[in-house]
Amino acid sequence: MSKNPVNMAASVRDRLKSIRNRTGQEYNTLLTRYTI
Repeated sequence: MSKNPVNMAASVRDRLKSIRNRTGQEYNTLLTRYTI
């Protein structure tokens, strides 16, 4: 893997951010379900 892990994490975070902006409360429910 030639990609920088920090850059990959940032892109994932951006993707999650856009998903959260679209779904709103549903995202929070999903996040809670996966973290617990």
